[in-house]
Amino acid sequence: MTYWDISKKMITESKKQKLSKKLESVCESKSQLMVSKKLVNKYPNAKLVGKTVNKNLVFESNNRKIRVTKDGQIL
Repeated sequence: MTYWDISKKMITESKKQKLSKKLESVCESKSQLMVSKKLVNKYPNAKLVGKTVNKNLVFESNNRKIRVTKDGQIL
């Protein structure tokens, strides 16, 4: 592995850690937290956009908006 590969991997890992800490403070239920973490692992370029009035978490990945309900369902 080259230096650039290692540094790129470290950057993505730190982004995942920051996002998972933010998710823990934003999520309304444990099921929403579990599904959100799985979504972030499946789509590493997904960004947390925010939370709706209905307590849904909104993620954006490849110009698609993905919502996770309080019950843990993906919309």
